[in-house]
Amino acid sequence: MNATNLRTIQGPLPTRRGFRVFQCCFAAFVTVVCSPWVQGQSVDSTGPVVRSVVIRGNSVTQPRVIFREMALRPGIPVTPEAVEHDKERIYNLQIFNRVDIEVQEFGDSADVHVAVDERWYVYPFPVLGLRNRDPKKIFYGIGVTHQNLAGLNQKLFFEAATGYDQWVQLSYRNPRFLGEEDVYFEGQVNYAHLHPLSQDGAEFQQVQSVQKISLGKRFGYYRTLVGTIGTEYWEAPNGPAQRIASSSGHDYFITSLLWFIDDQRDVREYAMEGSFLSLWIAKDGFGESAMNITRVGADLRKYLPIAGDWSVAGRFYTRLTTGGVVPSYRHIFLGYDERIRGSFLTVREGEHQFGGNMELRIPLLSPRYYESSFIPVRQFAVLRHGLYGAIFIDAGKVFYRNRSFIDAPLYVGAGAGLHWILPYGIIVRTEAGVDFQGREELILDFGASF
Repeated sequence: MNATNLRTIQGPLPTRRGFRVFQCCFAAFVTVVCSPWVQGQSVDSTGPVVRSVVIRGNSVTQPRVIFREMALRPGIPVTPEAVEHDKERIYNLQIFNRVDIEVQEFGDSADVHVAVDERWYVYPFPVLGLRNRDPKKIFYGIGVTHQNLAGLNQKLFFEAATGYDQWVQLSYRNPRFLGEEDVYFEGQVNYAHLHPLSQDGAEFQQVQSVQKISLGKRFGYYRTLVGTIGTEYWEAPNGPAQRIASSSGHDYFITSLLWFIDDQRDVREYAMEGSFLSLWIAKDGFGESAMNITRVGADLRKYLPIAGDWSVAGRFYTRLTTGGVVPSYRHIFLGYDERIRGSFLTVREGEHQFGGNMELRIPLLSPRYYESSFIPVRQFAVLRHGLYGAIFIDAGKVFYRNRSFIDAPLYVGAGAGLHWILPYGIIVRTEAGVDFQGREELILDFGASF
């Protein structure tokens, strides 16, 4: 659950010197993002032609899941670029620890051998936490996830908790819902009774119930279009009107979303080359309730290799809101999903958001594999690991609609750190950041920053 459980006072505006530094970094960011984007793999007709493709190691995963990601098929010329492309695409399924492709040539033809090491797919896990860091407000529960249901890369997730906060959540995802067609399906339901904090720091009760279904279509290897329709119910029994759009204290409305993704990153868990584009528009309320807002968002990323194996990564993102009253559960934050390293734990709230990030990623230990002969379970015996150094700068604005973009404060942070590549796609970031008021902090976080 993405519980709202921490707020701190916003700091002063960045200094002029900090703003000038941001301007320079923004210019560099534009240079990175506007460079030519990675396109689909071209075919070199001079290589040997694929005669057959053989897959081994997939004791659970169906072969069609792997074939779906491959450009190398019978009759297609083999090139080093195509081999690397297919390795990355198969690994990006995030259900294998290792993917190797070997090509055996026979004159002007070749056999392609794909070897995979599967991950462990079923995980029970505990749920335990404190609301607002209060030891008297404990919640606890259990969850389970299956990451490769039926060997078809289907995802099943269940989580339930009780105590001070209570919720139950169930979701199912099928990337190939209609047989051989690249049609995506996802369904999710959840119910929650939570105690978030309001803008003034006061705790209040909130009840929510959400049901959604999504259908999507993948075009080629990189692009996907997804449509979502659902209903949402929100209630704040003891909250003022701004926590809910309706004066009755509860909102029940239809919600919809249209989402386009173009994902050409080399390795999704920690990209060094490629690009990512996400554009979406959402509508909440169609006249059936007081809820009536439209939200749009964009996320643009570019990963550009430079000297040696180094890479510079740039990102721009925005979220905008228009329409009627925006209740607190539709507010946008800096300090949860999006953060400014240097004021990592500071939470800032609004209805519009603009931000950007830049990172210089330096391989200190390029990703490699350790295979243990002492671990009897193969899914835990092949371990991918690596280490990167990084230098970063983050900047962002979040503000309400009654304030202009120019007047809204700009928050900037910068620093450096180590990014640890661990098995099963786990990324651990240990970083030191500073904001432009000179306040320093140490950061421990999981997953790539973008």
